[in-house]
Amino acid sequence: YIKTQNIYFERHTIQYNAVKKSIKVASKNYKSFL
Repeated sequence: YIKTQNIYFERHTIQYNAVKKSIKVASKNYKSFL
């Protein structure tokens, strides 16, 4: 049970980091676009 929870948490963290990274890239692109 704990193992599956850890896998879920890990996957969630990876997704969260990917979203953060894409937001950072998007804001950088937006600034250069302006």
